[in-house]
Amino acid sequence: MALYEFGSEKLLRIQESTFVELAVREREDLQRLLRKQVDVGRCPRRDGRCDGASGGGDPGVR
Repeated sequence: MALYEFGSEKLLRIQESTFVELAVREREDLQRLLRKQVDVGRCPRRDGRCDGASGGGDPGVR
């Protein structure tokens, strides 16, 4: 799937790459970053329902 960045006048296509090309060790790097920024993995909803069953228009976070 192509990724785009929002520019002020147009969408800018982001060049495709691989984890190897970027020297990203997916599991190790992701775990390290999540330990430093724990709030990323938390449910943002006050009712704690992050299973998509919000009952409203908000699908929640999976």
